[in-house]
Amino acid sequence: MALDSQNTVSLYDFIYLDKPRILTLLAQLSSNGVQQSLKLINGEKTSISVEKKMGAKAGILGSGVSGDGGKKTQDDSTESIESIHDVSWSSPIQLLDLLSELGVIHNGTEGSSLGSIVIAKGGVRIFDVMSLKKALPVIGAMFNAGLDQPSLPPKAKQKKSKNIEDIVIEGGLTIGMVGSMLDFVNDSLQMDLFEENGNATWMTLSIDGLTINSADLALKYGSRIPGEWIVIGIIDSLPDHYSEQYIEIPDDNNPMKSGLSGMLDAIRDNMGRKSTSYSLTPLMVFRKAITSEIES
Repeated sequence: MALDSQNTVSLYDFIYLDKPRILTLLAQLSSNGVQQSLKLINGEKTSISVEKKMGAKAGILGSGVSGDGGKKTQDDSTESIESIHDVSWSSPIQLLDLLSELGVIHNGTEGSSLGSIVIAKGGVRIFDVMSLKKALPVIGAMFNAGLDQPSLPPKAKQKKSKNIEDIVIEGGLTIGMVGSMLDFVNDSLQMDLFEENGNATWMTLSIDGLTINSADLALKYGSRIPGEWIVIGIIDSLPDHYSEQYIEIPDDNNPMKSGLSGMLDAIRDNMGRKSTSYSLTPLMVFRKAITSEIES
């Protein structure tokens, strides 16, 4: 699946690239390894003619006429210019071309299986844990001070509290409770992708793979990023109703673990992937920036 046909030129706005995983996949598909740089050498050959004075007699023998002789020589030299190019940024397109040739990219999440490489597009929503951790105390202080604050559910506006952590957000959930739950989650950037067919896919983006600061994403867009986005990644979990994805685990008669397992499922539902969502490990997230036709 090539991104575009040969008669179009497109530029893509990548906001996320998992380059180590991309290079790992490329290395498995190429017998020559992964090319990281390219050296180009341009040579130019020049010739210089030099006339050397010989300092000898010249003329016809016995004529008595003398003069300085000369000899022309030619020196050749070559100048070379070396330029080294970083080609690692082209690795995502190289990987897509190879996977397309092999026909292993699944279009959309519907019908995909564990381990499938999929390309899915739709609207996205972000959940920046790090930014929320920093913002919660500020939001609470603004609320108590009567200043303009970010929109909160109606219940949060019904009653002010001197203790910021006691401010109710929704359904008895307080800012303090939310802060404790966020402390349990790593400082990650979560993203939900919503396809036109209604399928939802949950993923986390590594901070190192972002091409834009995560705080800038939150400040610019809030929780919803406009436009249609394309995600290519590896499916690692299906919605819970696909029971065949799980291997039967025998009961180990450990009531403590059994009880805590239910708590972990609740944390996942509230702070991570919903039971009705797919999840994938993203390789790249991008949108089309410019597309133009080539005149033939």
